[in-house]
Amino acid sequence: MNNDFIKGVRLLLILIMIIIIIIISILFLVSKGKNKTTNVNMSMNNNDSEENNTDEILKVTDNEKFFTVAGCIFESIGDNNYFVPLKMNWKEGTDLDLYSVYGIVMDKNYENCQYVYYLVKLDSFNKIYSVKLLDGKYDSLDDIELVDDKEKLEPNNKYSYLSVNDEYIIRTYMDYYKKIALSNPELFYNNYLDEDYKNKKFADINSFKEYINNNRNNIINLNATKYSIDNLSEYKQYTIEDNNNNYYIIKEKGIMDFSMLLDNYTINSEEFNEKYNSSSDKIKITTNVDKLFKMLNNKEYKDIYDNYLNSEFKNNYFSNYTDFEKFINERFFDYNYVGNITSENKGTFYLVNVNYKEGLSSAGELRNINLIMKLNDNADFEISFEME
Repeated sequence: MNNDFIKGVRLLLILIMIIIIIIISILFLVSKGKNKTTNVNMSMNNNDSEENNTDEILKVTDNEKFFTVAGCIFESIGDNNYFVPLKMNWKEGTDLDLYSVYGIVMDKNYENCQYVYYLVKLDSFNKIYSVKLLDGKYDSLDDIELVDDKEKLEPNNKYSYLSVNDEYIIRTYMDYYKKIALSNPELFYNNYLDEDYKNKKFADINSFKEYINNNRNNIINLNATKYSIDNLSEYKQYTIEDNNNNYYIIKEKGIMDFSMLLDNYTINSEEFNEKYNSSSDKIKITTNVDKLFKMLNNKEYKDIYDNYLNSEFKNNYFSNYTDFEKFINERFFDYNYVGNITSENKGTFYLVNVNYKEGLSSAGELRNINLIMKLNDNADFEISFEME
């Protein structure tokens, strides 16, 4: 009986040892399988990283990179020229980041505009850069292969990444408007004017060129003083006021992917119409006088002649546009600042008296003029001038 018991214990121990060996084998195989999977995933991540670093050419979508590279080019072209970047691609490298840049260069008089391509290299570790003007002919920026030319970077060509906020974007876009419109009006007309605004404001490219030429001094000296921002579903909208109380609207979808309105009165927004229609006649008259004088200051005499002069008054006094233009040049300053406005209801129209000055200083010459204004539907109006 004791022998049978001993045999049973031995058998039980053997079974337990077999079970332990099986469990250890299973755990070893599972652990080995996990290690293999981890190694595969790490290998795949390394391959992806290498491809991103060496092969893929991407459009620059980061503001800091875009405007930092643009600044490097501006520094390299000398003190007698301006540069405006239009498009930019890049390729990330192990030691160097490579950028291809398409833009325009002009002299300080906004003349001799040329389209150019550049290769820019940034050493992000040593914070040095190089800029090379490409002399090849390309159909587009995407034709340029980003390959390091192995030329050494000058250690004195230092750069640092710009801190880009909304104010920087606004001032930069206003500066680019100035440089593009003055040096290459066709480019701005075709690529950066809001389409609806362009169709309503300008008959053709020649009309736009005339507008730019008439307002050249104001454009050169414009400076953004106030702004507001609206984040809309399809774009970011900047509404900007300049040093002459003119308003601009920029609709931005991406870097240098924007459209622009050069005033806030050619196309009335829904918000404007609602506010105007709910206002008193006195407020409507003030609003219309402000619009009239902005058009005078922007030399939009033809628009006033065609769309706002009372037809009977126009036929009696200005049978042709030339006579009206002469009258405007004789009665108004080159730039007019509106002062006091008074109005008197005459039944079907208002008699409006407007004081205006040549400048904001107390020494500026003061003039006044009487207008006959009729308020029409849809925020529209018509005027006649007092004739001496």
